Amino acid sequence: MAKKQSKPRLTKRDYAILKDAAQFGMVVPEILHAQRFAGKKLAAVISTLRRLYGRPPNYLYLRPEKLDTNRVYYQLTNRGCNLIGHSRDASRPFGRHAVASRYATLWFICADQPNGRNRFDPRAFPTQFPNVRGRLPKQNFYIEQSEVSMKLGYFITDRRTDMRRLVRNSCCLMRKFIDNGWFNDYLVTHRFAFNVLTFNAAKAEEIQRKLNQEFAEQLARPLQAIGVPDGQHAFAAQVVTVPGLDTLIPQPR
Repeated sequence: MAKKQSKPRLTKRDYAILKDAAQFGMVVPEILHAQRFAGKKLAAVISTLRRLYGRPPNYLYLRPEKLDTNRVYYQLTNRGCNLIGHSRDASRPFGRHAVASRYATLWFICADQPNGRNRFDPRAFPTQFPNVRGRLPKQNFYIEQSEVSMKLGYFITDRRTDMRRLVRNSCCLMRKFIDNGWFNDYLVTHRFAFNVLTFNAAKAEEIQRKLNQEFAEQLARPLQAIGVPDGQHAFAAQVVTVPGLDTLIPQPR
């Protein structure tokens, strides 16, 4: 009979880690190091995770899952979901594309600029976003706070998507934002960012070039119509390479 595990005494940081796992679907030691363990060694992260997942096969609040051949991520167990009052959906296994998307999101929000970005739902703030009505696209919004202003952003993840489809979908999303008037105040005041997260530098350069060209051709008039001077981009379109994403996206058949 397996020895019963004693429940660890949880700290505020432990609860924060479990909530990170709920929000992003996973925590990854290397990213968690930048996110929650500033000034500490990676060994401190591993030790904390070990307390939270305990011993197999009856894991405590987290369980390890294979990320790629060299890395693991940690996902909430049912017990972990119950502990923080979260839906058990967060404990269900993910497909490979979902793992890649969640990893890219986690890295972009938590590691690219540690403590600089936060995920965000405009619908939760009707006073600040009174024009947001109807169904928003997938909840990939974030806020980025600087010393002078708050920037609202949206991102999509390239999972070996065909280049033309990726650029076309990006233009359609931006056109939808403009036509619905959801974020025009941010567009006009240059406080809206659009990001594509991709997996290697060569493709990032190609996406950036084609995205800039297509945005200039397709969005110039709609932007001018809402008060953006002709020839100016009201938002920063940026393509970001996510380290370690390449090994997570399944190769096309």
